[in-house]
Amino acid sequence: MFEPGTTVLVAVSGGVDSMVLLDALWRLHKDLAIDPIIAHLDHALRDRSAEDAAFVVARAAAYGVPCVARRVQDEEWDTVRRHGLEGAARVIRRNFLLNTAARHNAATIALGHSASDRAETVLYRIARGTGIAGIAAMPPVSEPFVRPLIGLSRGDVAAYADEHGLSWREDETNADRHRPRNRIRHEVLPQLHRINPEATDAVCRLADLAQDALAVEAALVDRLWAVARTSGEAARSADHSAETDVLSRKTTCSFSPAVQRILLRRAIARARGDLDGIDRAHVDDVQRILTSDREHDAVDLPGVRAVACGDELMFFAPPAPDVANAHLPATAQIGLGRAELSEWDITFDVSIHDAPLEPPYVDDPMVETIDASQIELPLTVRHRRPGDRFVPLGASGAMKLKDFLINEKVPVSLRDRLPLVCSGGQIVWVVGHRLSNDVRVRPSTKRVITIAVERMSR
Repeated sequence: MFEPGTTVLVAVSGGVDSMVLLDALWRLHKDLAIDPIIAHLDHALRDRSAEDAAFVVARAAAYGVPCVARRVQDEEWDTVRRHGLEGAARVIRRNFLLNTAARHNAATIALGHSASDRAETVLYRIARGTGIAGIAAMPPVSEPFVRPLIGLSRGDVAAYADEHGLSWREDETNADRHRPRNRIRHEVLPQLHRINPEATDAVCRLADLAQDALAVEAALVDRLWAVARTSGEAARSADHSAETDVLSRKTTCSFSPAVQRILLRRAIARARGDLDGIDRAHVDDVQRILTSDREHDAVDLPGVRAVACGDELMFFAPPAPDVANAHLPATAQIGLGRAELSEWDITFDVSIHDAPLEPPYVDDPMVETIDASQIELPLTVRHRRPGDRFVPLGASGAMKLKDFLINEKVPVSLRDRLPLVCSGGQIVWVVGHRLSNDVRVRPSTKRVITIAVERMSR
């Protein structure tokens, strides 16, 4: 799971699972030749969450491991509210871990999920209705995430904690049986264990089989996707080609209905950024216009519109109603000092100074430090354009900005208003998400420029 000589970001909530993970990696870090860094996110949803954060920081100091801790601000929930509270918390947590790993050059992010967590997740998804992808939950490795404890039950984890005298924080909400996941933990799984004492292992084996099926599916569908996509004459005439996947109806219909649905799910996910809230009925609606004899047809799904025009099936992600006709902020320039960009509703503070001997840990997605020799002042702030590409920090090559934003789960409605900091025509910072690898601070860096972004108060 770990490459020798790399930094590993350890997600630590303070609960028993994450404390066992931290202790085990701390004990093994010399043998594994890894440098652990702790990451803790306080969601600020519980009265005692600040105490949990203080506990993690104190334990980090006791272990002598660097710790990055941050508290979620109220306004952060607004951008992900469509996911529901638990879903939004997952999105914010994932973004925090990815951004923190990128800033500290951590090749791997270690999570404390156990086999019991995995079995509960699979059962929860089955109860709500899911497919193979939903059953294939919590794989041991899903780069950059790894789950070293995934083969251990909750009892195994508790036994390790007792044996090594570990302390941890209890999340009182885990006992609330009004929550479906907790009912599965406290009621469903115990009943299954009465039928089969190895029920947890059996459910996890099912998840492994689903992972294998997905791997085979992906290898096959990648080829079929390349065949089914078309140049998109109608999409270009509608001036949407740069943001639209276009499938040939004739080619796609030549595949089996099951393959058609897989291709349609991929197109929907690429257009809207994810498949949250998309179920089989939505895919069936798109499949009906795909196979229809009608020359022109359309169907609206949550966050995406599928349009059939002749042989083309196009997927558009309409902006949210409140920004559908909004004027996009104008391109602006920023130099050293403070600049208020009222159209963007943000303030930039740009400073230059000598590179520190040890780059400080700055756990703020709105602050970045770059190699001054790699940019030209003034910098440009603009919104995205068709064909934009950049090299995300930690990546070996350039990628489409659109693909990056999809991977980052940035809601479609926010992508056009996301500020991009550019130098010499190249994107150097996708504000709040990722720095360009081309302008990272290196050991040879002599001077650095720090850019801090704040929302303007109204």
